[in-house]
Amino acid sequence: MQKKEVRKVGLVIKYDPETRRPILTTAFKLRKVLDDFIKCIILSSAINNADVLITEDEQIHEIKE
Repeated sequence: MQKKEVRKVGLVIKYDPETRRPILTTAFKLRKVLDDFIKCIILSSAINNADVLITEDEQIHEIKE
């Protein structure tokens, strides 16, 4: 698969199929502690791609290492 790029109103989203696997793997593991899979995807994306996640979600704040 080749990398794709989506452009929307000045925002560029790069899609790389190789980075999708660790995000989904982490999201499935997070599913054990979070009841909403969308939250799992968001948190997993932050874990795998970002340095920080800013959220007001109490359920995510309650997760301990």
